[in-house]
Amino acid sequence: MISKTYNIVGMSSGRCSENLEHSLNSIPFVNAYVSLKGASARISSCRPIDEALIVRTIEQAGYGVNII
Repeated sequence: MISKTYNIVGMSSGRCSENLEHSLNSIPFVNAYVSLKGASARISSCRPIDEALIVRTIEQAGYGVNII
């Protein structure tokens, strides 16, 4: 299992984190947990993680992102 954590910029409510988590979990082979309090997204996958796709998905959802 491969895991990475991303700092998320711009989430302001639980609904924001739910929407982003849903968007990330729609990517095949990705299991995402988004924390509003931690302003982060933890991505796990049994396959190599396509960072460009993860970043693009986060940005398309309307948030900024920094890879930790």
